[in-house]
Amino acid sequence: MATRRLRILCIHGYTQNGTVFRSKSGAFRSRVGSLADFEFIDAPHLLPDDETMQRRTWWRSSDDGKTYGELDGTLSYLSSVLHDGAYDGVLGFSQGAVVAQVMLAAAGDKEFDVNGEFAKLRFGVLVSGFLPRATRLQRLLTDDKVQVPVLISLGEKDTLVPPEGSRGMARVNADSTVIEHVGGHIMSGRKDHGLLVRDFLTKQLEKITEEEELKRLAAEQDAEAQAETLKTTSIENQEAVPLAAL
Repeated sequence: MATRRLRILCIHGYTQNGTVFRSKSGAFRSRVGSLADFEFIDAPHLLPDDETMQRRTWWRSSDDGKTYGELDGTLSYLSSVLHDGAYDGVLGFSQGAVVAQVMLAAAGDKEFDVNGEFAKLRFGVLVSGFLPRATRLQRLLTDDKVQVPVLISLGEKDTLVPPEGSRGMARVNADSTVIEHVGGHIMSGRKDHGLLVRDFLTKQLEKITEEEELKRLAAEQDAEAQAETLKTTSIENQEAVPLAAL
């Protein structure tokens, strides 16, 4: 039985920030709150001419969407966030879902995940997202590239990100589950949708807890074996002392 909560890194959408995302995802989180702790961060880049200093972006996309300016800075920042915190998974909304998809697809990549931090993520939840269009990232988006479990959520009435765009993310994620709600470009707080999200997170928590328990038991066995080896070595050394030395 699970004895701890999941720790999930939350990646906000374009023009949002961590505080706004926390507010807008309240109903969504209330359906699964007992299973997880959600940690919200701000994108490192402000939008141009934003006098409020609150509207942020994860990169600056070119007009044709084929270049993501400041991508390297964003990935370096996210790598440092993961290094400092023991996160189990990542949750992203809209542009944040694209970011989360890049993190999952770049796991262990020599160019984008130099320190191996993205490879530590055990699952992803991608809400109202789409596959990145940047030319530089296309080599990461091969079929079944991502092996960790991924939940893809989309709104049937989403006019900002067409549903087919979100469904297309399944191609890259070998172990993906796609769920839909009747709303638009939102973090749905509907009960039926929440039950599906809760079921997914419950499975991840049970799996992670079981794996951690197996590692703990293996570590205990190794420690016991080492202690027994040291004990045996000590006895053998005592028996090898010359009689004249006694």
